[in-house]
Amino acid sequence: MGAIFWKNTKGMFKNNNTKIIFMGTPEFSVPCLDALIANGYNISAVITKPDKPKGRGQKLFASAIKIKAIENSLTLWQPEKISDSFINKIKKINPDVIIVVAYGKIIPKKLLEIPKFGCINLHPSLLAKYRGSSPIQSAILNGDKITGNTLMLLDEKMDHGPILSQSQIVIDNSDTYEILLNKLADQGAKLLISILPKYLQNKIKPVKQDHRRATYTAKITKQQAEIDWKRNAEEILNKIKAFNPIPTAFTMVDENLPTRFSFQKKEGKKIPLKIYSAKVTNLKLNPGEYHINKEKFTFIIGTDTDAISILELQLPGKKRVGIKSFINGLK
Repeated sequence: MGAIFWKNTKGMFKNNNTKIIFMGTPEFSVPCLDALIANGYNISAVITKPDKPKGRGQKLFASAIKIKAIENSLTLWQPEKISDSFINKIKKINPDVIIVVAYGKIIPKKLLEIPKFGCINLHPSLLAKYRGSSPIQSAILNGDKITGNTLMLLDEKMDHGPILSQSQIVIDNSDTYEILLNKLADQGAKLLISILPKYLQNKIKPVKQDHRRATYTAKITKQQAEIDWKRNAEEILNKIKAFNPIPTAFTMVDENLPTRFSFQKKEGKKIPLKIYSAKVTNLKLNPGEYHINKEKFTFIIGTDTDAISILELQLPGKKRVGIKSFINGLK
């Protein structure tokens, strides 16, 4: 796609006259970089985190942004840290704006001060709500009906800078973390492309956040993913959705998995059972008690309120499967 033009009181404004440095790492960042490329912007360099070792063999894997940058023959940098020498490399480019989408590292003040139009950040929440590293999971965990993206200018504090624009999205009952993440990534790219030219023409005035409304989220841990069956069904379903696919909600079960058992009893060796999806059912069971029906292919667990029926799950060393395949595999 060729460059797109906008009228400006000072003449014509060209995308490809704007020098942009893009900073991002995961798949969430890719739609924004794709949109900038498709709309003819001049991407002077792409910065992403170093390749990360994964799996038992600790093989190095490239980030989604690195792959996209290589596909488009863009200048790529992967600094271990943003040092003074690296900042000098950026100064030589003299970018008009730096766009940051889930880069994964703190941006130092020296770097924030370089571009004429500052550093623009896309954050997947309606700031000042849900600052921090897990805004999408937090929205699902708390049962929110609405979330969205915020386009903002970075300052020295976390998710603290003034807002350029926001866009809302409805959280559907079927939305897992993965589904909502992809929806927000696509919506965020559209928001960036619609606001960026207006901002670069000084047609948008940044608005200070209402810091009194600020809430903070922390990095999700595996320990948080364990299900407490004494909670109500809605809270448990929200946890299952918020942690799908990672770190995945789980509960500890007897390794022999008899067809009727209570999680509260201390019998036999316990193993983690990952749960990816579930629904509310009208069967009444005590919290933590479960019932497997091999004829009806149901696996129902009691909570503090309604019981829930497990739909997709996984045992250690086994594949993630639907409930019918899971029950057929039981001895």
